[in-house]
Amino acid sequence: MNLWENDEAIEVLDQARKIVETCDASEMFIRGQVLNYTAKVHLRWYLGLRHTHPRAWSTKMHLKESATLHEQALKIYHDLHGDQHKFTTGVMMTYGTAKLHLGEIDQAYDMCQQAVQVYRSSGHIAWPRAGTFLADVLLAREDYVRAKKFLEEIVQVHKDLSLVVSPGAYHPKALMAEACAHLGDVDTGKKILEECIQEWKAKEIHPEHYWVAPRASVPRRTKIARDSRGGRARLV
Repeated sequence: MNLWENDEAIEVLDQARKIVETCDASEMFIRGQVLNYTAKVHLRWYLGLRHTHPRAWSTKMHLKESATLHEQALKIYHDLHGDQHKFTTGVMMTYGTAKLHLGEIDQAYDMCQQAVQVYRSSGHIAWPRAGTFLADVLLAREDYVRAKKFLEEIVQVHKDLSLVVSPGAYHPKALMAEACAHLGDVDTGKKILEECIQEWKAKEIHPEHYWVAPRASVPRRTKIARDSRGGRARLV
């Protein structure tokens, strides 16, 4: 994660995909795993590139490839385990993010919402991560109050489970900062974002990582911007 070696990861996973293409029915789970992991790497690569290289052909390619592979993996897991299994859920929470960036917000919401429901009802430790993806969809839907409340809950869960040492625990905090800003509390948003960025720097997270790339310049240039539709504040 720190090294952000997406190209090397894709190269290895592409080799694995060639191997599992000949899998018989008894080995479809392995094929689903390879497709799922490959889809996730393409997605995280896209999420970084959309901020660092938004007009590059490869940026959109990674999103489309991720969506295609997510769809294939989801079908395999659904056929094998149904829609309430943790493997199916693991695909849905990131497939939902791909759907969000393809403009299919309602589908994104449904997928992420179901992922949270399945993980949370079973007590799975991954539910806060699924919740972070859902909160991102809520922000896109401009449901800022609900997003902020949900993100506050996720941040508290990370504290309760002593997961704050993980750099990933600062992703929901960064989203919470955005929610604060949209609700008019720009100073709090700025303070939270500064904390997140300093933590990622200390953990040596790559500057093109999708957690860091869209937020790296925020502490240096923060102001209230009014959006023409609702007059809400945001960090720019």
